[in-house]
Amino acid sequence: GDVFPIELSVSMWKTGEGIFYSGIIRDITKRKQLENELEKTATTDRLTQAYTRTKFHEVIKAEFERAKRYNHALSMIMFDIDHFKKINDTYGHLVGSRTLAKVGEVIMKTIRRVDLAARYGGDEFVIILPQTDKRQAYGAARRLRDAINREVFFTEEGYNISITASFGVATYGDDAATKDDLLRAVDEAMYQIKETSKDAIALAGAPLSAL
Repeated sequence: GDVFPIELSVSMWKTGEGIFYSGIIRDITKRKQLENELEKTATTDRLTQAYTRTKFHEVIKAEFERAKRYNHALSMIMFDIDHFKKINDTYGHLVGSRTLAKVGEVIMKTIRRVDLAARYGGDEFVIILPQTDKRQAYGAARRLRDAINREVFFTEEGYNISITASFGVATYGDDAATKDDLLRAVDEAMYQIKETSKDAIALAGAPLSAL
């Protein structure tokens, strides 16, 4: 009663008695499992389980074209862990890696199914939010910031680490006309807040009160 993938080979031959057909069915479950694992390895960051930077660029291209074609809202969140280098320097890179893995868990528990989170590099993450305007994206960033702030990162070494992060939010149309402009806008917003107050959210373009 199970459903499983198959490979079907069909052949035909003729004899004096007529035309005959034969078919060979092979269960290719193991092959498909291996293909899926290889695809996941290619598109998923092993440490955080977020998508890779390469996968992010693939998805943002498709989402941007969809938003442009159907006049849908499209927003992006970028955030960076505050003082992450200090965690590595104080507790070691193993603890730093476990902290990143935990951040990945928090992201996946907080974002919607339709959103895509990617590890953009080091301790920097980016999230694509389809059909989401700036006010909604700000709310999503605030929920994620609060979730990270609440989390205590326990380690096997006995360290209890609390972290904060700095966020940037940008929206197609309001802040950018192209996907490259959108990425640039959210990056600039994030670094603006990181260089000033940290543990906060910066909006590209108009402030939330003006929306």
